[in-house]
Amino acid sequence: MFMIYLDYNATTPIDPEVLAEMMPYFKHEFGNPSSSHLLGRNSKKAIIEAREKIGTALGAESFKIVFTGSGSEANNMALKGVVHAQRSKGNHIIISAIEHPAIQIPINFLQQNNCEVTIVPVDQYGIVCPKDIENAITDKTVLISVMLANNEIGTIQPVKEIVAIARKRNILVHTDAAQAVGKMHINVSDLGVDLMTVVGHKFYAPKGIGALLIGEGIKIESLIHGAGHENGFRAGTENTPYIVGLAKALELSSSRIDQYHSKNIELRDRLQNIIFSRYPKAVLNGHIEKRLCNTLNISFPGIDSALLKDFIQDKIACSTGSACHEGKPDSSNVLLQLGRSKDIASSAIRLSLGWETTVEDIEAAGTVILKALKKIEKFDNNSKIKEMDKKKHWENIYQTKELTEVSWYQEVPQTSLDLLKKYNISYDAKIIDIGGGDSYFVDHMLKLGYRDITVLDISEHAVSRAKTRLGKDADKVNWIICDASEFKPVFKYDFWHDRAAFHFLTQQDDISAYLQAAKQGINENGTLAIGTFSESGPTKCSGIEIKQYSEISLEEQFSSDFKMIESFTVDHKTPFNSVQNFVFCIFERA
Repeated sequence: MFMIYLDYNATTPIDPEVLAEMMPYFKHEFGNPSSSHLLGRNSKKAIIEAREKIGTALGAESFKIVFTGSGSEANNMALKGVVHAQRSKGNHIIISAIEHPAIQIPINFLQQNNCEVTIVPVDQYGIVCPKDIENAITDKTVLISVMLANNEIGTIQPVKEIVAIARKRNILVHTDAAQAVGKMHINVSDLGVDLMTVVGHKFYAPKGIGALLIGEGIKIESLIHGAGHENGFRAGTENTPYIVGLAKALELSSSRIDQYHSKNIELRDRLQNIIFSRYPKAVLNGHIEKRLCNTLNISFPGIDSALLKDFIQDKIACSTGSACHEGKPDSSNVLLQLGRSKDIASSAIRLSLGWETTVEDIEAAGTVILKALKKIEKFDNNSKIKEMDKKKHWENIYQTKELTEVSWYQEVPQTSLDLLKKYNISYDAKIIDIGGGDSYFVDHMLKLGYRDITVLDISEHAVSRAKTRLGKDADKVNWIICDASEFKPVFKYDFWHDRAAFHFLTQQDDISAYLQAAKQGINENGTLAIGTFSESGPTKCSGIEIKQYSEISLEEQFSSDFKMIESFTVDHKTPFNSVQNFVFCIFERA
């Protein structure tokens, strides 16, 4: 069966007409726009024409259009640029509770640098109340940033009403329109915002190109200083082919918007009806009317979204949340902000349609999803279903995520390295790292001079990626591909380290099997170091239920064969700026 692509909110393919428009600027018209010769002048002319097309398409003729490398860059430029330029007036920013990470994380940075931030809640549909914005304004407020449409649930915000409030207090308004452009009519002048973010790959332009629209007379500080490109707003030679592609894609999207809108509403509602008519327990997330024409976010109570995605991934491409943040271990923040329970928030999938989506796609997708739900529910009370798919789940994680996109990433696993030193683990010691297939712990041990290292992991892809990273040094390591609960040690180890696997063992049979393996596989007086999620840590990781421990309960698990030497808790900061609390217990084999 062919793959049904229903992840257009994550990205779109390049339209053939867009690619054709770009090609001359890769091949023949390749001049630097700053050069005075003919090729340079031709490139500069193409960029000027692109600005005009974008201005016309978005009703932004009076706006400065600054081309960026991404929507994230445009958002950073808007937030940080305004704060720096307006610092004599104030340092207070207002955002909504469901902004994209490309807003939330720069806001966290600004907070750490003496900015005051108010996060305004949303209602059960994900809509910001303009009155709440008004109540949040202070004498120091310099910027309000509220997205035009949400990337996960499609909810469209009352930005025009928010602008009217801001105008009374002479406050700038920015909107992240990444998901809205190309899916709804937008006239920036009519909308009234001072700054707007545009992202090309959301509407059939290439990845790597975006824009920040800046209203007339608005002053912002540049993030990138240099030779004064982009009217001094962004240094760096302009990417002419991508800029041309962005303008062409926007021109095409604008000409097709009415047809796109009516077609996708019909198909979206058709898919919604197929699912809800045969699975009435499903929950619609977002507003039934005030949402993007192509976006459908549905929760299936009691069904973990990661497990559902595993069942349908060979047939349907979709997301369990923001594609930019899908590695995050916790439930969708957007859905939690709507007041959804963790169960509802962790059982949601996002289906987003595009220009190419057909009735046949919708009918087939509905059938695939319903069959998967039926299969999962059939085995819901049988833990074997999760065991059966555990390896498949992890292979999918490692195939689709870079190491920096997963919550357990640590470039320097300092806590684990400190244990080697503290317990005088000799360079000749026989060491095993459980669940360490894609961890940098093995890299650091090799650099330190450890000579007898074994790494065990459930995933072939994790091990393969580690081997590629290590190059020739990979031959110095003994690699084992195995579920931690099924490991039967052949050798005895002096140092058994596990910061990755133990918390995933939720069935007592699996825990008992692990304890037996540790008992058999650790030398007398050998050291066992277990790091696992504490009672203050997450309840899920990578969409899988985990078991939390206190220092006492973790000690109790190993007390019959091991003597605890010490225990402590430590916070791990993930790449997503969230914090996971770990409990470490260090044991000696009795």
